[in-house]
Amino acid sequence: MKSKVGFQSIAKKVAVISYLPTKIINICLKYKITILLYRVIIHII
Repeated sequence: MKSKVGFQSIAKKVAVISYLPTKIINICLKYKITILLYRVIIHII
């Protein structure tokens, strides 16, 4: 039983570690896209 609980906590940590970078990358991409759109709009105006 104890090893199963340990495995679950490790799995949770792995999930968080693999989830956070993708979320950060997604936020950065959205931010870059908004900056690009903003620049394009400024150039058009």
